[in-house]
Amino acid sequence: MSQSHAENIYKTLEIDYCKFKSKNIVIQLKQNYNDKILRFLFAMFKKNINIQPHNVNLREKRNSFLTDLKGATSVPDLIQKIDNLKKLCICAEKIFDVIKSNLSSLPISKKTPEIQCWAIIRRAQGEIDFLKNETKKHLESINRELKLFDISTAYLKNKQGESYSPDVVISKTVDYLSLSLKMIGFNYKLNSGGFIVIPDMVDVKEDDINDAEVIFYNSILWSSLERSVETCLLFDYELNEYTSTNLPNGLENSGLETFYEFNLTKEQFIRLDYMSNERLYSKLSQNFMEALYKHNVHKTVDENLTRLADINNGYSITTSEFPAYVALLETLCLTDESMLIFGLTLREWVRCYSALERLSKISEKREVFTSSELSTYLQLVGISGNKSKLFIDLASF
Repeated sequence: MSQSHAENIYKTLEIDYCKFKSKNIVIQLKQNYNDKILRFLFAMFKKNINIQPHNVNLREKRNSFLTDLKGATSVPDLIQKIDNLKKLCICAEKIFDVIKSNLSSLPISKKTPEIQCWAIIRRAQGEIDFLKNETKKHLESINRELKLFDISTAYLKNKQGESYSPDVVISKTVDYLSLSLKMIGFNYKLNSGGFIVIPDMVDVKEDDINDAEVIFYNSILWSSLERSVETCLLFDYELNEYTSTNLPNGLENSGLETFYEFNLTKEQFIRLDYMSNERLYSKLSQNFMEALYKHNVHKTVDENLTRLADINNGYSITTSEFPAYVALLETLCLTDESMLIFGLTLREWVRCYSALERLSKISEKREVFTSSELSTYLQLVGISGNKSKLFIDLASF
């Protein structure tokens, strides 16, 4: 069999796998068994296509598909991986269904998608405004006469006395906002061309905003579940399932009927990856604060937008623009400043986001901007018309 013919076969098998069609894969397992078919299946077992959070019909089709594969082989390792994958899929989807049930039981879920979307947005805005006010009060209390800058002053403390980074909380709040809107977008078919179309702004009641907080908590659960499942897929972790008769130590009297355990910390790589991500958050904050303190970055800000048409003339639109750019260059290990990332240079990416940051600060009230208005604004600060449209398309969800 020629190499090109073999490649075509496995491309066909991959398409079949993604559609959960077992016939051709079963034939290969029975007639042309070799290490390559095993490697192919092990690679496919790691893909997210195996998990179906929403489509019940595909769940049943996948289960039958995996049963067919198991019946076509006598290889113990393959059989074990099929069993583990099937258990992971079924258990994870049960939890996804519980989260969806929690959401559908909320009073706000009975209201229009417009109210749901804007209650979530208002909830996120309130959280971010609170953090900004807390950060402002904290920074104002710092002794400005100190010659040495302590990076710990960039952190806040909650009511329990635990320190946390407001930058990290804001970043995660935006992530959960995006995920919450995606969940609503899926339920109400608000998707268009791969994007979620947010409905026109409407007034929302305080009760709706409080309900939106519960949606946020469930989106956190959804996000954590997605990460846990993906980690299990990538690293072949097993999911342990317990019932009320065999709960782990410490949970015997908890009243739980079912308990699922994702043991995601047994590999050193996972622990080190988590630690490196936390250090990265701290490093980005430190770069910003040190640049602001040492180099008087605020003097480069052009509040009148008169000197920003040239993106490389040394002026910025916010105090965070240059520190963020430098930090990203270091973090991404980029030396070619002209390299395009999805059609824009890193400098252009930072300028666009800084422009949105400034626009949100100067808006006296909550405003909704059209795509053409945002494009015009970005062109004022040195981004071409084509790249303005490209950024809006890429940054929108």
